[in-house]
Amino acid sequence: MESRSLMLESIFLDSYKNYSQSEFSLTQKNLIIGSNGTGKTHILQAIYDMCLGRFSDNFFRDTTSQSINMSLSQNQTTSLYRMHSQCDVYSFFLHGKKITRKSYLENFPLRAVLFTPIDMNMLYLSPSYRRDFLDNILLQVFPQFSKIRSNYTRSLKQRNTLLKNISEWKWTRSELDFWDEEFAKNTESYMQYRMYLVAFIEEKFHDMSETVFSKYPLLFEYTTKVDRENVYQSVRDYLSKNRERDILIGHTYIGPHLDDFSFFVSFENHEKIESISYLSRWENKMLLLFLKKIEVLFIEKILARSPILLFDDVFSELDMSHAENFLQNFSSYQMCITAQNYPDIIKKAADFSCINLDSV
Repeated sequence: MESRSLMLESIFLDSYKNYSQSEFSLTQKNLIIGSNGTGKTHILQAIYDMCLGRFSDNFFRDTTSQSINMSLSQNQTTSLYRMHSQCDVYSFFLHGKKITRKSYLENFPLRAVLFTPIDMNMLYLSPSYRRDFLDNILLQVFPQFSKIRSNYTRSLKQRNTLLKNISEWKWTRSELDFWDEEFAKNTESYMQYRMYLVAFIEEKFHDMSETVFSKYPLLFEYTTKVDRENVYQSVRDYLSKNRERDILIGHTYIGPHLDDFSFFVSFENHEKIESISYLSRWENKMLLLFLKKIEVLFIEKILARSPILLFDDVFSELDMSHAENFLQNFSSYQMCITAQNYPDIIKKAADFSCINLDSV
């Protein structure tokens, strides 16, 4: 497969989070160790940011300049990419030559799957975490999805603004006809991608859960008010039926911005209990790692190349058996793992290079 020859060889961080100017060389298997606050997670996040073509969690984006440089090797050819932001204005470069964001997103070859302890929020907190998980996968594998999502967000915002204006007698109800049509069309485009990914997760989850979680029959359920078989018409019908309520409340209550998914443990009496209420924390962590494996398979299916795997503090709460199972499942991929100390399981694997941030 094409993926085997693609490797991230080095990354240079310039004014990125807690790094002023720092360069790190990478191999196929990488362990990044260091005390709290040394920036282990930031290295992983920088790689992930480059794959998405945007800087994350930049609290000073209106005043700061920051850059990430990457050296990628493939088929004995090295490519040098750079992403730069100044006052929240982005610039992208290939071999020092400026390119458009569109060209960057279409041609940047590396993809990444990121797992951090914060991902546990996906199970326990707001549905927005779960929707972002789905959308970030789609943004990596379908560059055109960024514009599709932007069009959807714009039509949703415009419709909600119009609803408020109608309730305040600033506009007439007939003004909604245009934005109802726009919103329905944009929802259809958005849901084509979302449902394609969801169907893949449903298929793989069913096939793999019996092997990985044979102790507990597990279910993956995606919830939406949209008819998956007839998106456009179901949205138009819903908007028409609920127009007066939407005007009164000032919000649109259908669409992928409200959808959600959950995991359930299934029992023989057809009862089901949400995984966060039944499984232990480490079992839920294994469930999320299982979901990350499906993300890997989806990227490989669409792009015919493998992503780099970024795992932050992944071994906490896992016993030796499950840690070994984890490494075995991801052994063929380029990988970066963070830990405070050198884990015994990595010493046993013996094929990892170590970046010790305490000695930098």
